[in-house]
Amino acid sequence: MFLPPVLVLISILVIMFGGQFLQIDYQINSLVSAVVAGCISFFMAKLHGRPDDNQQVESVNYNQYGENIAASTSRIAIGGANVSHFTDKLTSMFKRQVEHTQQIAGRVEVLESGNQELLNAAQHAQKSIEQSDKETNRSNELLQEAMQQQTSLNEQISVSTESLGNLKIKADSIGHIVTTINQLADQTNMLALNAAIEAARAGEQGRGFAVVADEVRELAKKTTDATRSIETVLEEIS
Repeated sequence: MFLPPVLVLISILVIMFGGQFLQIDYQINSLVSAVVAGCISFFMAKLHGRPDDNQQVESVNYNQYGENIAASTSRIAIGGANVSHFTDKLTSMFKRQVEHTQQIAGRVEVLESGNQELLNAAQHAQKSIEQSDKETNRSNELLQEAMQQQTSLNEQISVSTESLGNLKIKADSIGHIVTTINQLADQTNMLALNAAIEAARAGEQGRGFAVVADEVRELAKKTTDATRSIETVLEEIS
């Protein structure tokens, strides 16, 4: 994930400092070539026994080679110092890059952890919403059942009210009938009383008629008691 920035950094460093490595390598090759050439010339002079003039010339050449070697050595030392500085700088840059990469990796882990927590919270919220939907649906079902029961109850109340209205009408009719019966009972009672008076006047001959009059009066009394009971019930119904 983090390799491309590192590769880019290495490429830039190679482009920046690659020339120094090539220069140092060239100087080392030059030094080696000079030393080899000087040594070959020296041994050839010894083998062939050159004159003193030639030896003086070779001595000059040797001195020149020595100076060249010293200059090359100095340049190599400077190049080595540059390489050491470059190596230290490269190491420091790599350390910073590694630290930066580790920091980014840590931040990614934190983000992943936060994303997991958000995902867990979202899943929990989704479950809560689903549970709430179930409870809402159940509440709606119960509400529909309650409304149906209320409708049925209203219908029953309406029927009962109508029945009570009809019952009241019938009770009123019965009340009128009871009133008529009471009136008949009162009249019967009066007739029985008159019959008893007439039987008493007739003496021995009216005794049987008096017994009948008493029975009629007793029947009238029972009729009156019964009608009163009916009136009480009708009053409770009304």
